[in-house]
Amino acid sequence: MKQEKMKKVYRIAAVILVVVMCVGLVAVTLANRDDDLPVMAEVEETEDLETESAEDENESESETEEPDSETETAPLPTVVASEGLLFTSNGNGTCYVSGMGSCRDSFVILPHSSPVGDVVVGIGDYAFRGCTYLKSIEINSAIRYIGQYAFYGSGLVNVTLPAEVEAVGDFAFAGCRDLENISVDGQNAVYCDIDGVLYNKEASIILACPMGKEISSITIGITVSEIKTMAFYGCNAIKAVYYEGGVSAYRKIHVGAGNEPIESAIVYYSSGAMDTPAGTEK
Repeated sequence: MKQEKMKKVYRIAAVILVVVMCVGLVAVTLANRDDDLPVMAEVEETEDLETESAEDENESESETEEPDSETETAPLPTVVASEGLLFTSNGNGTCYVSGMGSCRDSFVILPHSSPVGDVVVGIGDYAFRGCTYLKSIEINSAIRYIGQYAFYGSGLVNVTLPAEVEAVGDFAFAGCRDLENISVDGQNAVYCDIDGVLYNKEASIILACPMGKEISSITIGITVSEIKTMAFYGCNAIKAVYYEGGVSAYRKIHVGAGNEPIESAIVYYSSGAMDTPAGTEK
């Protein structure tokens, strides 16, 4: 009897042990599943943050690109040529400016073509003579020549010759009391300027010194062989000439008429010698 009771006790204990083990396994399994859930939540949150960050970057790039778009579409300033100028046809589809006409611009912008469609290639003789209200002029790259006395006695203050100008007539800038500087594009094959004075390309001929330059002296290089007629007309402030060569070389320079300021100036030579007036050795 005792043995049978003991067997029953062992059987009950075994059943209880099995039940306990099963319960433990179920609990462990559930715990593992619960541990996985927060990880999934974190991944989803990270993906949401990355998506929001990408959207913010796109918005930022879009905002940055807008000013560039506005800059690209901004209209360029329009240069308006002067109106009322007079033109004379050359009979071959080209013409030249022959007068101020009804134009009263102080800054004249030459058009590329006349009202009838001829291409403007030059400024005629006497075209702006005596136009004291003319202070500046834009000479475009189509202009090939400037006539005699073209700006004589005008109010020009500064003038620039583009590379394409091939001919400048005699006395074109004479009598311009306010003219301070004549500039020449460095690519011009015919002319150059030295300190605002107009020379031929080889710097062997002085063509025009601005009347309003207000200089008391001028330096003349040894390459100079001629001073054109009226090149220094009205430049009465010049009292001294500094010549980079000797006395004999200076006396060989051909000096045209109308250059009294140079002829009456004291000449200083590189050797230290001095002439006063020019041509009289001291």
